[in-house]
Amino acid sequence: MHLFIPILAADYAMERRREADHRRLVALVTEHETSLLRRVAAQVLVAISRASASAVRRLDACLADDLGRALAPTDGV
Repeated sequence: MHLFIPILAADYAMERRREADHRRLVALVTEHETSLLRRVAAQVLVAISRASASAVRRLDACLADDLGRALAPTDGV
């Protein structure tokens, strides 16, 4: 029976090493998926921000033109 103790210990150590490797792989995959989701979310927010900034610039230009026409002196007065 004493002859099997080193073999069992080595087998147990190998099993623990496999489990640790599996946990590390799962952590890497989870981290990669999380960073991918963050990157996609950031890109969506950037697109929304750029679109809203563009819309504000267009509205500002239109309002400035309207205000310029409203405040311009008329030729008939």
